[in-house]
Amino acid sequence: ENNPSYARIIRSKNAIGKIKIPKYAKFSKKKYLVTSICNKAFANKSLESISFSDNSMITTIGSSVFKGSQIVEKT
Repeated sequence: ENNPSYARIIRSKNAIGKIKIPKYAKFSKKKYLVTSICNKAFANKSLESISFSDNSMITTIGSSVFKGSQIVEKT
């Protein structure tokens, strides 16, 4: 995109099991490039694994993002 808008994952109340971080997120019919995951975004969640979309643009992962989440696999 010529002038992309950016998004960050702040917190996910419903994250459970296997999750995939998308390259883009949609909100109100607008597409946002996901570039960061904030502190404690997935802390204390029942996660099995996390993966990232091909060509992910995540440049920043905060502290304690997965604290207490028991992740077994990262891809």
